[in-house]
Amino acid sequence: MQAATVRLDIRPCPLTISAVYCPPRHIIPTDDYITFFQSLGSRFLIGGDWNVKHTAWGAILITPKGRNLLAAISNYNSQHFSNGGPTYWPTDPNKLPDLLDFLVTRGLPATDIQVVPVFELFSDHSPIIASIGAGLTHTAIAPTLATTHTNWDIFRAYIDEHINLCLRIKECEELDEATQYFTTLIQAAAWCSTPPSHARTTSANNTPLSIRELSAKKRHSRGRWQRSRNQGD
Repeated sequence: MQAATVRLDIRPCPLTISAVYCPPRHIIPTDDYITFFQSLGSRFLIGGDWNVKHTAWGAILITPKGRNLLAAISNYNSQHFSNGGPTYWPTDPNKLPDLLDFLVTRGLPATDIQVVPVFELFSDHSPIIASIGAGLTHTAIAPTLATTHTNWDIFRAYIDEHINLCLRIKECEELDEATQYFTTLIQAAAWCSTPPSHARTTSANNTPLSIRELSAKKRHSRGRWQRSRNQGD
């Protein structure tokens, strides 16, 4: 295993950032991974080509090396992050693209990390970019057909007036067309019976990062107590 690290003195707890490369032919035991994690301190972010496969982070299969790394991540109270898609594009047509490049972190809230792929053509590995946010977190609000202001009497009246119950459904294509017709009818009825909303399309999490970290610790402690029922917990 090869690694290059840099330590950032971020209050109240330093953050160690490390780039890692694991040769594909070397078997690394779980204890060696844990020793490496321990050398980085209590708060770190590791990214690179791990050359291990496990479906937990999006690979297409599980290898012994992948089991070793996943066990080390779990035992050391860490987390893994990936974009969920392939990052390795072999030139051999008999090999399938797979996910080998991802992040391992500890001490960073999962809600503050986003991983996106960058599809460049200069290598058989596509890089990934991790964004760690300490500011506002904007979450897209899922669109809905109906709201609390939907007038269901108008909805039913629109369906009764416009529905065609004499559609011929004998062939697969006719079934597809009827399904599309009925879906479009429901959408039109919902739009007709629901007043337009002027609400924001995104919601912002204004909670400071320090409070979100404390909330995460509280949930972790509560879960531990619920499992053990130990008064100490």
